[in-house]
Amino acid sequence: MSLPTELVPLILQHLTPRHLLNTCLVSRAWTYHSLVRLYDTVYIHTKHQLKSFLKSLHGLPLTYRLAIRAILVNDGAFYRDYRLGGTCALVFGIQCPRMKVFSCVMPYGTLLSDDPLVTDWAHGRPMPIFIKNMFAVDLSRFPRLCRIGVFPMNEAAPEHEPIYRQLTGLVLTEYQLETLIDEYPDAHLTINAMFPALQTLHLDHYGNDHCLDDIDLAWLQHHCPNLHHLSMKGVTVGDRWIPKPLVHATVRSLVLTSVHIATVECFPLLTTLYPNLKLISLIDMNFQYQRFPHLMLDGLLSWITDCPSLTSFSIIEYESDPHWTMEEVIDGLVDRVNSGSWNCRLNRIEIGASRTHQIFPAKRLLECQPLMQQLDTLFLPLISSHDTTQGEVQMESDHCSSGQPTLYLLCHLAPDTFARLTTLHLNQERGHTHVSLVQLLLMCPTLVTLQLGGIDLHHDACTRHFPAIPPATFNLANLTVTHTDVYRADLFFFLLQHQLPRLSSLAIIGTRIHQLSLAPQESDPFLRLNVALRSLWVIAVDINDHFCFSLCLHENQGSGRMARYTSQPIDDKENDKPPIDFHVACLYADHVLFTHSERTSPL
Repeated sequence: MSLPTELVPLILQHLTPRHLLNTCLVSRAWTYHSLVRLYDTVYIHTKHQLKSFLKSLHGLPLTYRLAIRAILVNDGAFYRDYRLGGTCALVFGIQCPRMKVFSCVMPYGTLLSDDPLVTDWAHGRPMPIFIKNMFAVDLSRFPRLCRIGVFPMNEAAPEHEPIYRQLTGLVLTEYQLETLIDEYPDAHLTINAMFPALQTLHLDHYGNDHCLDDIDLAWLQHHCPNLHHLSMKGVTVGDRWIPKPLVHATVRSLVLTSVHIATVECFPLLTTLYPNLKLISLIDMNFQYQRFPHLMLDGLLSWITDCPSLTSFSIIEYESDPHWTMEEVIDGLVDRVNSGSWNCRLNRIEIGASRTHQIFPAKRLLECQPLMQQLDTLFLPLISSHDTTQGEVQMESDHCSSGQPTLYLLCHLAPDTFARLTTLHLNQERGHTHVSLVQLLLMCPTLVTLQLGGIDLHHDACTRHFPAIPPATFNLANLTVTHTDVYRADLFFFLLQHQLPRLSSLAIIGTRIHQLSLAPQESDPFLRLNVALRSLWVIAVDINDHFCFSLCLHENQGSGRMARYTSQPIDDKENDKPPIDFHVACLYADHVLFTHSERTSPL
């Protein structure tokens, strides 16, 4: 009995690109449906990929160009050549007439995001994404557009209203919003909503000095009735408000980046305006009420704790210099949890600090058992070893570990501190904090996703606090190591090969791997995995002081091993280290990204 043709597309939409290539071989009908599904979303990470895609578009049959629904481009593809962005937008508009999603993104901002664009672009990998707006596009060239991640070129053009009504994602400058409000002011609020389908809005000041007030927020409330994700960057929230309270009940996540808060009265109004927030992210906030900084702090804390549905909170300081510190915000929240005055429902917390930060901002957070034991996601910065508070605990850890390098602030914590964690990110921008990978996995028995950045990664756990033999396997499925020195690489490779049976995503980025022994019959390093990988990223990797100038991917099959992918070797005259090939074997890998240099990487 043959399968009805109508069911084929429904089945194929659940398959990975690798399996779609196999279904192409079934029949002509399956070939068509498989390729249409394969071309649905195009991910472009590097300039080489961008140029190759532009070149291939001209020879691609119209059937498959019509199948392209989304193009997601990394900002790194336009490195030092943003004029190329305008050209690409023009070509995409002509060659891909049914494109619904076009966005240019860059790895920056909050890791906590419910925006589906972030997950799509990063292939499920937790990654900080921020919309990059260095060029604008003409909406008239994209009549089917639903999500746009760059600035539209024209403001308030009446002929664009049909496109506005179908958009689910949009980026606007503050000036463009002001122009729309002037074109359709308060007197026209009785008209139908201009953006009835809009779910995600990124608002950027882009050099404009306009101050958001009640008129702007009331306009957004009316014209974006289904808005879920609101992100504002560089705007100023003013102090002119109408007596009638506004309520934008559909907004679930609010990301404020370098936002200027003019007065403490803004906080209770934000509480009223967005009563159903599940995510609040504060990045480099700027509070202008300089005479009474602690009133601002109390107002901010009250706003956070008065959100009854809040489950995710992010606070990051990269560049700002507020009159109170990030530590005071965290300490204030911890005090309210310990006193019982806040019915905290947080299960995801992100803390980010710049390399100039001198104090570990989360010491009291880690010691707050009621809060830590309900977290499943934690992003934590590790501060320079010159920090005195870190140094005291580091000496204690070094003492208890009999000289073995361990992760500071772990040994003295309660054993069940990280019992519920499924996602953990540890990042350091300077210094050489020692981290034991095995100790992390022992302390986080339910850990699924781990990202480590800027640290010295070792293998052995503290023998005083973890004397038992580690289990044969761990539950970790996603591992990302960035800008890290990996020591005793033989043990690291052994763990990857034999102790992570659920591993499905592996990224090694800007990392130096030391002390890796090679088999007598091999001249290049070989990582042998017995798992199927959803994604494999190898970017700017150095092994035994040799830089990896090509990647050879082998697939394990019943009849033996075959080479599925071999990157083109490059001639890097700027790198004085001898080159080697890096071989990786696995059952299969769906999404593979390799670059030899971070200058061409998406990160």
